[in-house]
Amino acid sequence: MENYSRRFLVVIEGPNEGQAYPLQDVVCTIGRTADNTIVIDSPRISRHHTQIRFTESATGTMAMVEDMGSTNGTWVNQRQLSGPQRLMPGDIITLADYVAFRYEVEDTLNTEKLAPAMPGSVTKVIDDSATYPPPPPTYEEPYRPYDETPTPAPRQPFIQLGSAPQTAPPAQPVSRPSQPKAAPPVSTPAAPPAKRSKWVYLIVAILVVLICICVAIAVYLWFAPVTFWEQVFELFNIPLPQ
Repeated sequence: MENYSRRFLVVIEGPNEGQAYPLQDVVCTIGRTADNTIVIDSPRISRHHTQIRFTESATGTMAMVEDMGSTNGTWVNQRQLSGPQRLMPGDIITLADYVAFRYEVEDTLNTEKLAPAMPGSVTKVIDDSATYPPPPPTYEEPYRPYDETPTPAPRQPFIQLGSAPQTAPPAQPVSRPSQPKAAPPVSTPAAPPAKRSKWVYLIVAILVVLICICVAIAVYLWFAPVTFWEQVFELFNIPLPQ
């Protein structure tokens, strides 16, 4: 039997909220293009926005998260990444101000089952994995006043071809494992402030200047003297109104 872990990114804010993305590769990327492990179709997300890399160490598998030079940045627990950072279960990863993930790790147990075989045949081993394996059955020992040597539990005999079927012994009660407690709710982090482009401020400034010029020209034309209008009408050969 061998323990192993499954890793996920669960969407807690943004499109497809509640969806879980498994992280099965050594390097998993998040971005807008189709060659990423997790694809997010949004202009706020860069083509290759963030990557998560798994490395083996003496203490087990270690996850590292890193921003890939995105335009709007990557945050871990409301702190913007400036370099690689170790990722722990329960950490919140926020991309721009658009989507947020929670990193989760699920421990599972890999078990082996023996396939029943006919007498004289080779026993085959079937690999199976179960999240919560049941404990071995418990037996209550009867009181033995004279014989202190316990008798071994009866084994289920094999059924041979051509022989009459035998009745199986009654099943012993098996204690069920307790259900795991649900993880406490994680508070949703505040979205990082949206970054405004410098071009927006430049366009607004140009519009304000143009509006001021138009207002100044209108005021001047309104209060212009009669001689000014006579020169204008004479320039365009327009007769003066009487």
